[in-house]
Amino acid sequence: MVKFSNAFIKREVFRMLGVRDDNVTLGPSIGEDAAVIRINGSYMAVHTDPVTGSSNLLGWLAVHVAANDIATRGIRPRWFLVTLILPINSSEEDVVRIMRQVNDALIEINATLVGGHTEKSDATTRPIAVATAIGVGNKFIRTGGLNSGDVIIMTKYAALEATAVLASDFRGRLMNVLSEEEFKEAMSLYRMVSVVNDALTASEYATSMHDPTEGGVLQGLLEMAYSSGRLIIINEEDIPVLPVTRKVLNAFNLNPLTVLSSGSLLIGVKESDADELIRRLKNVGVNASIIGRVTDGEPGVMVRSRNGEQFFRGDLTIPDGVIEMWLSSSVGEAS
Repeated sequence: MVKFSNAFIKREVFRMLGVRDDNVTLGPSIGEDAAVIRINGSYMAVHTDPVTGSSNLLGWLAVHVAANDIATRGIRPRWFLVTLILPINSSEEDVVRIMRQVNDALIEINATLVGGHTEKSDATTRPIAVATAIGVGNKFIRTGGLNSGDVIIMTKYAALEATAVLASDFRGRLMNVLSEEEFKEAMSLYRMVSVVNDALTASEYATSMHDPTEGGVLQGLLEMAYSSGRLIIINEEDIPVLPVTRKVLNAFNLNPLTVLSSGSLLIGVKESDADELIRRLKNVGVNASIIGRVTDGEPGVMVRSRNGEQFFRGDLTIPDGVIEMWLSSSVGEAS
């Protein structure tokens, strides 16, 4: 999957939204991944997302990627619909394998599958899963809620999803790079892609939350900056990256800041609340640290590193290296 530019989406797509509904509290907007609808004094968060950049982890990721975007509203994801579109030569066992993963992921987050659709189509050469997630809460958090003076907290590590997908789907190209123990570690990272626990723990303190998916941590920060109208300044060395992730990504010449990163959560919070939030996250088994600060200025992200500074405008769309690899590879190579 390659995203269209934010400018195009805002200019053309957002003009065609049907009739106005005053119950839609938060509709389509750049960086705001879950809609919010007011219903009888409560707020229903709804999100849908396709997973196209993985074969062996498709069902697991479909549920968790959608769940994460509901959780970043500070609302627990409860109900799911899943649509599966498989290549024409797919078997019933292929469907069962994917649905076992869907079921395992739902059990992990205590959620329920309430519907969906399954078909085979000659329009696709790889399985595609589209998941819709729904949750209801008494309040919600926007991506675009950052204030000048906030700090950015990141949970877990960058590129967890990318590491697991590459180890799972491109094992042959990593045989001479990783030991068997490192393979096991890389593969096990798919178990860390949920941020539901992270987000619900942070919801009491957060001014903004966002989970980095396509385009990685950098794209997630850009969307937070753009939707909030703020400048985020980060130090690249402060971004936590596992050693096994660096080895896997180096083998493909990929940047840990710009690849699939479900599993980490970006949280905007008042600086005075940061230490308490980090303590609470660690108490529930989630490592977290401050990676940047929010200030006034042109919306975007300033990345500081040993090589100097680089500014990324908030309306940019960062190409995801893992997805580009998938698009340029054959099914046989990726299986």
